Amino acid sequence: MSKIAPHEGREIDLVIAGTKPLAVIEQRKDPDQYDRAMAMKIDEFSPVFITPMIGPEGPEAVIYTLFGDFHKYRDAMAMPEGNAKTRALGLVFGYSEAEVEEFIANPPQCDCSKCSGCPQRRAGDARRTQFHAK
Repeated sequence: MSKIAPHEGREIDLVIAGTKPLAVIEQRKDPDQYDRAMAMKIDEFSPVFITPMIGPEGPEAVIYTLFGDFHKYRDAMAMPEGNAKTRALGLVFGYSEAEVEEFIANPPQCDCSKCSGCPQRRAGDARRTQFHAK
């Protein structure tokens, strides 16, 4: 777990606990967590919602506590690439403004599909320029 990805591997538990508003679990990147999310029983007493989606690189499970957070995620994903999109996604994923700014200043290596549109990845450099679910 890095300073940039402190939630990695714990996203579902953090959303259930209410300490992370939204997480996107990519089947390609984390098949065990994806399977766990998709197997969760959701009813009127559940603390979370799950929306299965097809992302840029395959199936994803979007897990969230408030329906408004899902809309914020979809709105942020529709934004043009750049720092405004990075900031919007970072806040939706529960990171502080300071953590988002540090991420922008020092983009890490990443294999998340959320960075598939960044110029560095298209050019063969895996460093990302937008924030992603961790």
